[in-house]
Amino acid sequence: MTDHIILGEFRNEADSWKKRLERLQGESIRLKTIIVEKVSPDIEEDTLNKAENLHTKLMQKDEMITLLKLDVITFRNIVETEATKDGQMNKLIRIEKKLRSEIETLEKKFDQLKTDFI
Repeated sequence: MTDHIILGEFRNEADSWKKRLERLQGESIRLKTIIVEKVSPDIEEDTLNKAENLHTKLMQKDEMITLLKLDVITFRNIVETEATKDGQMNKLIRIEKKLRSEIETLEKKFDQLKTDFI
């Protein structure tokens, strides 16, 4: 494949990652809203502890989402500005593999968290 085609694929993948991360962020907000709606003054302590634990885990996932979004922006900027420089294509390939793996792992963990919640 030519570098031009690979760069186009990188752009598309970065756009896809951004949408996936935004979807996860929306799901996190939705789940936190449900938690707040279900917590009442007469809630059992065990249930309250589970809700607090879930909320904490969602906040941690939010931090991961934010960091990954910044990494995706950085990746996209490198694709747009530095990709034609010597040695940058290999760097981009390494970054792309790392980001892909991290986003897939985050999605799996988030899906498991949702399953545990339901």
